[in-house]
Amino acid sequence: MALLKTAWANLQDGLGNRFSWSHVKAIFYNYAEKKLLSTKLDEMDNLIEQKIAKAMMSNVQTNDQTKVPTSALVYSMNQDIDKNANDITQLYSKFPDDKSYFTAVIPRVKDITSGADQPNLRADVEFIIQTKGIKSGEYGFSSTQYTDLPASAPGWGYVKYFQHADNYVTVMVFPDGLSGGVLIRQFVLGRGQWETEWKKIDLLDVS
Repeated sequence: MALLKTAWANLQDGLGNRFSWSHVKAIFYNYAEKKLLSTKLDEMDNLIEQKIAKAMMSNVQTNDQTKVPTSALVYSMNQDIDKNANDITQLYSKFPDDKSYFTAVIPRVKDITSGADQPNLRADVEFIIQTKGIKSGEYGFSSTQYTDLPASAPGWGYVKYFQHADNYVTVMVFPDGLSGGVLIRQFVLGRGQWETEWKKIDLLDVS
């Protein structure tokens, strides 16, 4: 087998022209470079598109037209909407059918039958205001001998309360049978004590 002369290959283009090996290599490398560059550019384009798509997606609710909610966010939002609709339906069902006469609503808080050894009226009302956020309300109580009511007060009755514009709270107690009259007392939120003594409104029988 004869060796090729240095830097020349016995290659012809059909016209009798020979090509140097370095020229062949240049053609090959140029083609490979273009092919590799094209592949890398395609990969880069795909990567950029993925990055842009991810950047446009959001897992939080936002007022931004450039953001697209993820399926997880849409699912969560639909769950919140369904829960709100159910809550409104349940709340609506607690009112009378004829609601045309309503101008305001004072909630009837869940009645209390205390299981505590020493139930405290002021603490119960403060819990309803501070923890439950019901600043004006009323509820019935039974089998609950409040330790901070007068000793003569029965363990059954009805409580009405309201928070003033400041942190003062007025509490009214209507004992069952109205025995001993209507009781009124005040406290200030956060102080952990009554601010006044019990006041009594005496009730007279009328015919």
